[in-house]
Amino acid sequence: MKGVLKRFRYGQPGFTFLELLVASVILGTLVSVILLR
Repeated sequence: MKGVLKRFRYGQPGFTFLELLVASVILGTLVSVILLR
């Protein structure tokens, strides 16, 4: 959490938000595939 705040302070919030978005999408697809099987 501190690392995210540090990046936000240094002016790179888009990069962290993009990482979180990609991670959430990948996790969501994995969970859906596991549940569908």
